[in-house]
Amino acid sequence: MIEWQSIKRPLNQLIPLEDNPRFITETKMERLKQSVDDVGVFKPLVLDFDRKIILAGNMRYRALIEKFPLEHQVDCMIPSRKLTEAEREKVIVMDNAHYGEWDFDILNNVYDVSAIAELDLDIKLPSFEQLPNFDLDESDDTPKSEGDKKFKLEIQLPNELELRDLYDDLTSKGYMVKEL
Repeated sequence: MIEWQSIKRPLNQLIPLEDNPRFITETKMERLKQSVDDVGVFKPLVLDFDRKIILAGNMRYRALIEKFPLEHQVDCMIPSRKLTEAEREKVIVMDNAHYGEWDFDILNNVYDVSAIAELDLDIKLPSFEQLPNFDLDESDDTPKSEGDKKFKLEIQLPNELELRDLYDDLTSKGYMVKEL
């Protein structure tokens, strides 16, 4: 197991990941910068053993260098030893993996859904008035009644950029969208 330790580093001593598999649109970058204004930075950047190359948090880094002087110190995590290439790749990809699913029942009944919607995140909240019995269990697609029918559409696109654009467009219109 790799152990990690917390350190502070100035922005001007950090180097973005050269072959970062993630990108961000201008709109989402503006949202990210606004979130820094609203709640600060509560998630540290993850650096390689060299204490310079950013493995995880590259978009946050970009937002931070636009908001703060380059001498600004940020929280970072570093591994206790040099990572293998396979470990580096796992860290890079796993930082953006979302293993959990949203429990829309809890979001709707415990949290302020209108406040969450105002955050303009990629949490696609269904209209609970329209979908009171929305069931995320995909193991049984059989409608329990006429009102429970769900219609599905599978679309294949030539690249991730078109996928992101279509995803954003459909979710902004209130459709429930799931990447396969």
